[in-house]
Amino acid sequence: LMASRVVLAALCIPLHEASGAQADMEDDRNARLAELLQFPSTPSRAALMSDIRTKGVLANADPVAARLFNKLEDDFHPLRVVKSVVPDLVSLGGFSEMRAYVPALE
Repeated sequence: LMASRVVLAALCIPLHEASGAQADMEDDRNARLAELLQFPSTPSRAALMSDIRTKGVLANADPVAARLFNKLEDDFHPLRVVKSVVPDLVSLGGFSEMRAYVPALE
């Protein structure tokens, strides 16, 4: 369950970064959070995705979460994404522990 939550939370991170004053505020907030958690640097979405792939998190995740990760990160096809992802989002909605991630993924 924890691996599934890690995968789904990482997928919820927006692909595009904010710009201007909002980006500066987010950068400051993320830097403070990284310092509080004693991280050597502020983690990025790309670094989190890489860690998920290399550290075996997908192998321990629920098959629906792992399949969703693969469809959105590895086999992404813009013209087919909705049709291929909707059944997995419906499946996730059936799990009370993972239902909270569905709106952000939609």
